[in-house]
Amino acid sequence: MIDPNLKTKIDTLLRILSSYGLICQVDIYEFMTYVTAPTVTGDKTSINDIIENDF
Repeated sequence: MIDPNLKTKIDTLLRILSSYGLICQVDIYEFMTYVTAPTVTGDKTSINDIIENDF
């Protein structure tokens, strides 16, 4: 189940990008997979990190 708060944040982000003339299409599941995947440096990002960050 996708957190409705996360979906709202992504929808808002897509509208902001569109207002700058940037067209971005992202699937919520693809986004979550990308964000939570392991990195080369071992950095970790949680979905809560994203929801709580206004940037």
